Amino acid sequence: MGKFGWSLPPGVSHRMIDEAYGVEGPCECCGKMVDDCICEECPQCSEYGDPHCYKEHGMEYSTEQLAGQAELDQHYKEEREHEDAMYREYLLEEKMDGEQEERKLRARYDDKEVFTSNSDDMPSIFDEN
Repeated sequence: MGKFGWSLPPGVSHRMIDEAYGVEGPCECCGKMVDDCICEECPQCSEYGDPHCYKEHGMEYSTEQLAGQAELDQHYKEEREHEDAMYREYLLEEKMDGEQEERKLRARYDDKEVFTSNSDDMPSIFDEN
């Protein structure tokens, strides 16, 4: 049994399996796409682009790797900011849709208070005051 609960054939890495199944992304060590990875081979385990090797096997990041990591971090930050903005926009639209629905219901029920508070603080058109 291998370190991760199964044995891989000699010369096969987890990255190779990921690549074969189409799981490709930027290298964690140099920030470049897997095909353009500039990482050196680990002298102890013969892996490429494995952050574990830099922490546990005494490897050091090059200036180009550090620059690539900074670019990748910036890209992820921009991606998160964009996703957050899209989520805020979605929430605003949902709130506006909810307010429009409430106006429609109020008009339908002759401006009577159709929403009342209950124990769950959920609006209900079935509760009467």
